[in-house]
Amino acid sequence: MNQRRYQQLLLTRNIKPISWETQITNSFSIDDLDKEEIINTVRLGIKENHIDSSLEGKGVEEILTKFGLIKGDQLLNAAVVLFAKDPGSEYIQCVIRMARFKGLTKEIFIDNKQSFGHAFFLLNESENFIRRNTAVSGKIVPGKMKRVDEPEYPFEAVREALINALCHRDYASPGGAITLTIYDDRLEIINTGLLPEGITIDQLKINHSSHPRNPNITKVFYRRGLIEEMGMGTQKIIQICANANMKEPEFFEQAGTFVICLWSRSYKSYSDDISLTERQKKILRLLKEKRRSPRDILYLLDESITDRTLRNDLQLLKQKGFANSEGQGKQTIWSIISTSGKTRK
Repeated sequence: MNQRRYQQLLLTRNIKPISWETQITNSFSIDDLDKEEIINTVRLGIKENHIDSSLEGKGVEEILTKFGLIKGDQLLNAAVVLFAKDPGSEYIQCVIRMARFKGLTKEIFIDNKQSFGHAFFLLNESENFIRRNTAVSGKIVPGKMKRVDEPEYPFEAVREALINALCHRDYASPGGAITLTIYDDRLEIINTGLLPEGITIDQLKINHSSHPRNPNITKVFYRRGLIEEMGMGTQKIIQICANANMKEPEFFEQAGTFVICLWSRSYKSYSDDISLTERQKKILRLLKEKRRSPRDILYLLDESITDRTLRNDLQLLKQKGFANSEGQGKQTIWSIISTSGKTRK
C-alpha cells in the first residue's frame, strides 16, 4: 500500500496523519543549522513584538524548543526547511527555480538561476533575482522635489507572494519546487500543492479562515514579522496592487500547483497594442472563442485575404505572445494565450 493511499485511509477513520513538517529528521542535528539566522529571527521577532524579550540570549536548542521545531533532542523537518545551512540531497525540495524570459513565452531565456537553502535564504535569493530582472521607473510627484521610484512590481506584493509559497508549499513532495518566472508582462510564482480542502480561488479574495499546510513553518515567519495576520496574504496582495493602480493579480491551480500571477505596471492586453491591425485583433477575438484552424479563420473573417497574409498575421501574433499553434501543415490548430499566460483550450 502506497503512502498516499495509507493517509487517505487514516483520514476516513478520523485519524489525523502526521504532517511532514512535524516528522523527525535523522539526517540533521543542531550543528547543521544556521545559528546566526536563528538568533536573527529572535531579534527581529522581539522588535516586532511577536517574540517575548526573555528569549533573547537563550541557547539555540531552547529557541528551537520554543518554536516547536525539536522533539527531545531530535530536529523536526520544519527546522531543516527554516534553518538548515545546506539541505543537500536529503531535502531537494528546499529549492527555488528562477527564470527571466524574453517576451511572453518560455522560448528565450534572458537569465535563470536555481538556489538551494533554508527558507529565509531562498526568500533573499528570489528578491535579488527579481530586482535584477525587473525595471524601476521614476516619476515627479507634484509638491515634491525628488523623483519617486516606481518598481515594475510592488515589492510588498511580491514578498507576500513569495512568503505564501514558502509557507504553503507541499514539502512532502520532493520532486516539485517553487518556481519564479518573469516575462515582459507578468511575474508568476508557482508552488507545489493545491489549495486546502474547503478553500476556493474566489474565497482568496475575501475574508476566509486560515488553513496553513505547514503551521510550524508559518508561525516562525509570523514570529519573525514577515506575516502580519494569518489568512490575509492573498487579500493583502490584491490591495497592494489596487493601491498602485495596477491590474488585479490572478490566482489559479494548474497541474497540482498553485499559481500567483502579478501583472507588470506596464501591462497591456492585445486590445491596447496599437501596432496590431483591426484584422489581427479580429483574429484574436475569433481565437478567444475557441481553437481554430487557418481555414476556419479565413472563412470567418470579414475581409478576403490570401493564405500567405493570414500566415503572416498568425506568425506576428505568435511572436508577440498573443497566440500559439499546435500541429503542422493542414493539421495546424491555433489558440489564444490567455491573460494568465496559459494557452486557452
